[in-house]
Amino acid sequence: MFRILSVDGGGVRGYLAAAILANIENYLNSLTEQEVPLGLRFDFIAGTSAGGLIALGLARGRTALEVRNLFSSFVPKVFGADNRRSKLRRIRNPLYGSEPLEHALREFFGTDKLKDLVRDTCVTSVSLIDAKPRLHKTDYLARNAGRLNESLVDVAMATTAAPTYLAAHSSEFSANLLDGGLAANNPSVIAYVDALQFERPSKRGNAAPTSDKELMLVSVGTGQPGPLPYKYENLTKGGWLDWLRAIHEVVLLSQSQLVHHQTKFLVKERYLRIDPVLNAPVKLDDAKHFEDLRNKADINVQVEQFLKQHMG
Repeated sequence: MFRILSVDGGGVRGYLAAAILANIENYLNSLTEQEVPLGLRFDFIAGTSAGGLIALGLARGRTALEVRNLFSSFVPKVFGADNRRSKLRRIRNPLYGSEPLEHALREFFGTDKLKDLVRDTCVTSVSLIDAKPRLHKTDYLARNAGRLNESLVDVAMATTAAPTYLAAHSSEFSANLLDGGLAANNPSVIAYVDALQFERPSKRGNAAPTSDKELMLVSVGTGQPGPLPYKYENLTKGGWLDWLRAIHEVVLLSQSQLVHHQTKFLVKERYLRIDPVLNAPVKLDDAKHFEDLRNKADINVQVEQFLKQHMG
C-alpha cells in the first residue's frame, strides 16, 4: 500500500494532532518492535497551517514527539500576552508579531530546504496577490523541481500566516503568502489527487499508485469542538466586528468536515479519520490551555485495528 498522511490546520490545536501522532508513533514502534520516526512509515505527507508545520517536521525525519514538543515551546511565545499587540496597533496590524515563530522554526529546521526532506510532501498556502492556492511540494512531479531550494522555514511561515493573527510571508520564491487553511484546511483530497499523479516511486521506495485501491490514507484533525469557541447567537445578525475572529473557525471547521466526507467516499475502507470531540472550546490562539488537549490524544480500538491491518 502507498501510505498517505494528511494533517489539518487549526492554530494551537495543532498540538493535539501532534500529540495523536506521537501516540501512534509509540504504538507502531511497539507493534513492529522497531524504533522508526512516524513520518518514515509513510510515502506521502500533506499538511495545512499547523498541520503543514507538522508535515514538514515528519517528512524531515524528526519524531512526532519532537514535533509535539516544538508546539509546547513556541505556542506560549507566539500567542502569549508579551507578543500580542495593543488594541490600537492591531487596528492596522496583525494581532501577533511573526518574529517569535520564525525564531522557533529556525531553531528547529535550521537551513533545511524542500530538497532535504526524506519523504514526499505537499504543504498548502494561498497567494494574497491573486487568491490562488500555492502548494509547496517535493519533486514527485517534475515541474516541482524548480522550487526545491525553498527553505522549510519559509514554507512553514507561509502556511501558518493566518489573516488577522500573523502577517503574510514572503520569500525568495514567493511573495505575500497566507495560511493554506483559506483554501484547504483539510488537505486530504489534495493528497489523494497528487498521490495518483506521482511520476516516480516515493522516497520510501514504493511504486506510484496506479489506482485508488493501491493507497491508504490517515487523516488527522485538530479536534471537533463540542462547545464552539464562539456564540453563534451573536453572529446571526453580526457585523464585521462580531465575525472578526469567528469567521476563521467557521471556515476551517466546515472545510474539514466537507473534505472528510469526500475522502471517505473516495478511499473507503482504506481511510482513517482521527478527530476527537473536545470537551471545552479552545480558540486558535489559546496559549494557556492548548496542552490540555493531550488528554484527547489517546488511541482507541478503531485506530488500533486500522494500524494493525495497514501498518503493522
